[in-house]
Formats: sequence, structure tokens, C-alpha cells
Amino acid sequence: LQKCKQPSSLGMLDRFEKYRVWLERGYNLGILGNHSIDYRPEKWKLMYNVHSSLPYVASGYTVRTRGVTQALSERGFDIVVNARWGFPLDKEINVDDGIVPEIMNLDGIEHIFTPDVGGMKEFKDEEFVHKAAQSLLNRAMEIRPSVIHAASDHSIGLPASMVANALGIPFFYEMRGLWALSRAANHPNFVFDPKFPLMMRLERQCAEAADHVFVIS
Repeated sequence: LQKCKQPSSLGMLDRFEKYRVWLERGYNLGILGNHSIDYRPEKWKLMYNVHSSLPYVASGYTVRTRGVTQALSERGFDIVVNARWGFPLDKEINVDDGIVPEIMNLDGIEHIFTPDVGGMKEFKDEEFVHKAAQSLLNRAMEIRPSVIHAASDHSIGLPASMVANALGIPFFYEMRGLWALSRAANHPNFVFDPKFPLMMRLERQCAEAADHVFVIS
């Protein structure tokens, strides 16, 4: 492919090279710089980052989020649930008039949304993680958490780890299973897809970046 001049072949070569780097090193998590000097976190404030959220998605994932955050709130934590950048407008989710409130109170827990029609639809892989990290950093500077917590998958965890590192605060990762294995269970041939080892590699990178990892099967 290196001798090819066709744009499609050059694009494929670039993609292969990115996959090689990602499989060896993971994503580049050092783009945000240091924002810890003037950062003043609020004690007991926890920013809980999620892939999807009620009321737009009702699933085991979102129900678990509700249960965990309510339990943490009852134990004295000031919880803010932050839906990933793009959600829910970058997914095929019915939203009345296409309007998503920035802040919503659900069962006494503040939920924050940063919808974008591009989001995961337009940006993929490392590029999405970098975009999400910048959005998350802006939110964190407003909320001023003392801990950043993220639930699966790595597309949520890696931006959260980047922001926690930039602010000098702990990062907790809640690994809700390995999504690559779940996908392979439903589609056995997925284990032969290049995305399978990449997803596994990025989950490991996310876990290694965390101060604490909580795992469910």
C-alpha cells in the first residue's frame, strides 16, 4: 500500500498505521496540559460520567447509573451525572423538538447534557476521545469535582482520565463488563474484526490510568 497513490489506498494505509500505534501504545492522553495550579475542587463533589442516560435511554446501563448515584448521594456525596459529549442528539433517539435541556434533575440527582448532532456520529476513535475530553474539561472547571468517576466504556473512561490527570484529582473507572466480549457473544465473528483487539487494548489502558477500578461481570 505504501506505493499506492489512490486516495482510498492511502486512507487505508493511514488507518492501519493508526491501529498499529493504538494497539501498541493506546490513545494519546496527554493533550490537555496541566490545569491543576488554579483548580479548587469542592470536597465530596463527584462527577459521574456516563455513555447514556435517563430519560433518553432506559436500559440496564442507565438503571444501574440511577441506583449507584442514588446510593452515593445517600452516603453524603454531591453527585453530578455528566452525559458524554454528543448524547443524545448524535444517536437515533427521539427527542421532542430536538431540544435537550442542559441541566435536568432526575430523582434528586443533577444531570448535565452537552448534546451535539456530530458527536460519535461524526468523530471516531481517538478523535472522539480528544473532543470529549475537551468538553469534559470545560464542564469539570464549572462543577469543580474532587473525584471524576466514569462508567464503561473506554470512550467515556479515557476522556475522564485525561481530565482528572489535567486537574490533579483522582479518577475512578467502573468497568461494566468488557463490551468487546459482549459483542462477540452475540456476533462470534467479531473476534476476527480489528476492532476487537483494539477495544480490549483501550479498556486495559483505561483501567491502568485509573486510581481505582470497580468491575462487574
